[in-house]
Amino acid sequence: MKDAIGQAFADAKGAYGHRRVLAVLLRRGWRVSKKTVLKLMRTMGTANSSRRRSRRTGSGGPRSTPKPPTSRGITALGVSHGRQL
Repeated sequence: MKDAIGQAFADAKGAYGHRRVLAVLLRRGWRVSKKTVLKLMRTMGTANSSRRRSRRTGSGGPRSTPKPPTSRGITALGVSHGRQL
């Protein structure tokens, strides 16, 4: 089992974690659980201890609120309380 895990990990050039190694082993006909693969990869020193961080897509800063129309130089010409003048 360790040889098969090591071979799958080496074929991926060390880029696969236990989930992908498990998928490779299942495609090759092995019947093994994900916890077993994870445990063996940890003992072999090939498992990563944490998951990959997700990429942030926003700026991360505080959101700005839009300014009122009057401060942007927009005036309501011809409209008074919802009625046309």
